[in-house]
Amino acid sequence: MPETTSLLLPAWDAPLLWLSAAALLAFGVFGLRTMARRSVSLRALSATAAGTDARQRFDADIAGRIADLERFGLAELRAGRLALTPRGLRALAWMRALRLLTGARP
Repeated sequence: MPETTSLLLPAWDAPLLWLSAAALLAFGVFGLRTMARRSVSLRALSATAAGTDARQRFDADIAGRIADLERFGLAELRAGRLALTPRGLRALAWMRALRLLTGARP
């Protein structure tokens, strides 16, 4: 394990650790920005505050999320209901496993 500074940061002689930490931070910030921008509830609150039809906006946003699931092969319509595909079930299993490994609460 590389030597650490007093702040428990990687020492300057470990540039790979600094680069990977910076990349992870950048991806995390980008992910949070994307999640906040695409948040259905935040967009519905924004529509309500602007005085527009929040229900119409909400329905359109949910339809977009369902289209995303179908586009990535995670879900499909079966007998008029949305169901997870085998790929969607694997993705769900991975997410549950990561939650268990990280100790995150459901």
